[in-house]
Amino acid sequence: MTIERAANKPGVGRFMAGLAFILAVWFVTLAMVPRLLDEPGQYILIGPQRTGIEALAATDVLFVGSGRGYIQIETSSKGTLSQLYGAGAWLILPASNGGCLSLRDGQKLVQGSRNSQ
Repeated sequence: MTIERAANKPGVGRFMAGLAFILAVWFVTLAMVPRLLDEPGQYILIGPQRTGIEALAATDVLFVGSGRGYIQIETSSKGTLSQLYGAGAWLILPASNGGCLSLRDGQKLVQGSRNSQ
């Protein structure tokens, strides 16, 4: 009986819809800003490895790292992202400070320095 009352509350549905909308707007903005600015920096190519590697071969970028479903790159000139999209890249997102993997490494360094004191 309590489960039925909680599921029928209109505020919960509105909250979830609002949260989904905010996340969708954030993700679309995250994907569109690099495409519009096309500035040098570090980026993550999301999509199949083969497609990403073929796109990289057609451009002049620095390979930083890769994992399942992504390739991390660094560009040094304006216009490279447009070339990557033209060569078949699926989705390019910014990788601030080297992406999530470098954040994990940074956290380990901070924990290590605390332990040594």
